[in-house]
This record gives sequence, C-alpha cells and structure tokens, in this order.
Amino acid sequence: MAMALERRSVLTALLGVGLWPGSAWTGTGAEAHARCVAAWDGHDGRHWVGVLQAGSGPTLEVLAEQALPTRAHGLTLEADGSVLVVARRPGEWLLRWHPQQARPPQWHWLSGPRVLGGHALVAAGSEVIYTIEQDANTAQGWLVARDRQSLAEQAAWPTGGPDPHMALADGPQHVLVANGGALLPTRAQPRKPLHSSLVRLSLRDGSTQAAWTLADPHLSLRHLARHASGCVGIALQAEHPEAAARLDAPLLALFDGHRLTTAEALPSLGGYGGDISADAEGFVVSANRAALQAGLLGALARWDVRGRNLQVRAWPQAGALAAGWAAGRAWQTPLNAAVQPPRTAKAWDNHLGSGLGLP
Repeated sequence: MAMALERRSVLTALLGVGLWPGSAWTGTGAEAHARCVAAWDGHDGRHWVGVLQAGSGPTLEVLAEQALPTRAHGLTLEADGSVLVVARRPGEWLLRWHPQQARPPQWHWLSGPRVLGGHALVAAGSEVIYTIEQDANTAQGWLVARDRQSLAEQAAWPTGGPDPHMALADGPQHVLVANGGALLPTRAQPRKPLHSSLVRLSLRDGSTQAAWTLADPHLSLRHLARHASGCVGIALQAEHPEAAARLDAPLLALFDGHRLTTAEALPSLGGYGGDISADAEGFVVSANRAALQAGLLGALARWDVRGRNLQVRAWPQAGALAAGWAAGRAWQTPLNAAVQPPRTAKAWDNHLGSGLGLP
C-alpha cells in the first residue's frame, strides 16, 4: 500500500498543471453547446481530458487539455464550469478540473477495498456529490456521498447489487442506480451478469425504496438518460452465452417510474449499447458492434419514449454521445454533421459532456 500511495503522489505532482490556451474563453447558449468535454488516448500513449470546440471548419479544435494518470470514463459538468472526471473502472482517482479558470486541478485518490465504478452524480443545489463504487473483492456496489468541496467521503450505502455503474437523480431525495450485475470472475467461472437491477435509493439514509429487473437475466443495465417527459432510458449490454442471441438483443430499456421494459429490438445491432442520450424525439443509443456496412462496425439507433424504433444510421466507430454530439470515425456536432476529430487523439473514451459555459 505504501508503494501505491507513493506512486499516486508522484503522479499527482507530475500532472498538477494543465495546458491552457493563450487567452480566456467564455460563452453561453449556442456557443456553449458547440463545445464538449471528451477524454482520449494520445499517439504518445498518454491519457487526456479536454474541451473540444465545433466551429464552421471541418475539424474540431482543442481549447484546453489536462493529462491523466490512466484512462477516464464518466465526465460530469458542474454549474461553475468545472468538470468532474472519473477514472475508468476499476478506478482509483477522481478529478475536478477547471478548464476555464487558472486554478490547479483537484485530485482525490481512493484507498481501501472500494474502487470507482465509472460515474459521478452532482446533486443540483447541494453541497454533496455522489460516486458509484464497488468492492474490489466482491463487486458489491456502493453509493458514496462526498463533500462537494473536498471530495472526502461522508457516507456510503449499498446499492443492492453487484457492479453498479451509473446513477441518475430521481427527484430531490432519491436516486436511481443501475447495477450492471456482473460478478467478478473466478478461476472456475468467467465474468457474467446474473443480478442486474435498477434500484431507487433514498438520499436521506441510503435505504432501498424499490428495485426492478428485466425478464431476460442476460441483459446488463448500464447507462441512463432522462427524457423531458420523465421517462428514463437505459442502454443495455447483452451477455448471452450464444453469439446469435447477443447479436439481436435489445439495446434499450425504458423506465416510466413504475415499470422496467425493453424497447423494440432490431436484428444485427450487436447487443452492445455503448452510450445513451435523450433528445426531443426520445433516446439515441450508440450501437458499437452493429455491422451495417461491410468491414465497419457502429451505428446510431433512435427510439421514441414508447420504445418504437425510429431510425438506425450507420456511424462507424460509434461511441460517446451528448446533446447534439455523436463521436465516431467522424463526429456529429451541433454545428456540423460530419467533422473530423483532432489528429492528436488515437482513441476516444466512452463519454462526452456538452453545454460547457460559464453560469
């Protein structure tokens, strides 16, 4: 443990200063939505988080960037323009980055048996943030309340299942947690989801208010997004032992506050929902393994809030989504439907944050 802490201290010192543009940049409204936060691997093998700008040109511009010790996963925007970055699971670090202010990044390293599951939740108007964590030995999940300023742990409550991945606010006093259900592998049994569930937890005391499961036990509940109607969409990842069943498995589940159901399933979408975003029509899911074009994987699939499929669009290397944004070999942005990402990136990570602007 001492060696691990020493390594963390060295990394924190090395990565304490980000790279900044020559002048300050601000913006709200349309300008803010033309920016997103993304994480990537560089060609030099280093890991980064940065702010990307979409303009009238054919290529996205990097406005600011910050080096990371390992790959990032969840990116959560805060009201003051800062960004909470969560290490890719199993993760050891949490970062608050200030891309629009000349302030040093704030690092928080976990110690003990728990590791980060990939995402954080910022409660509106609260002095608390919540991280999704799991026991590194058993995969059992925890919702951890942390002080918003120091990021120090205040309370930890079990999520009622293994492998939790993401949480979503459900009113001022409750939260929905997606337990992916994947048990840690052993020598006798490989990793496979057996106990995936959606649970509603109280933010007063962490008690479980209700829990829901899908009829198919091989569907893992992963990422969540809320539509303006209140309906929650959940991206699914299939873990069926049969390849054919995985290929045609549903990619989207819908939760109306009372029932958890699957949306219309389409053949050959690959059974892997990488990310999800809500828009006016319903939900968009990136189908990372869909094979709609010869030799190319990736599609964007759209459903309405009733679960009816509206469109499937080939999108090679489809991945991270946000409002108006879709990452892939080419990117869709609010200003241009097919721009090229910066060439400094070799591989993009799983999520985006959009609408970055000063309050």
